[in-house]
Amino acid sequence: MSADGFAFPHRAVTWNADGFLAYRVKYFEILAGGKALHFKTSPKGPEYFIATPYGAYVGLRFYPFSK
Repeated sequence: MSADGFAFPHRAVTWNADGFLAYRVKYFEILAGGKALHFKTSPKGPEYFIATPYGAYVGLRFYPFSK
């Protein structure tokens, strides 16, 4: 898991986070996880916008030269 962000009180805010689980069998790795991003503009600006898109993902990795 990882997360980071930046904020000042009553100003713009941004953060993102993601995490995943992986299981490896010989040359293949199966992973599943999620990711989120939050974005807010300054409420003192003429255009005020808030959004928090998020979602899940799955993947398959192939390691051809691993032992």
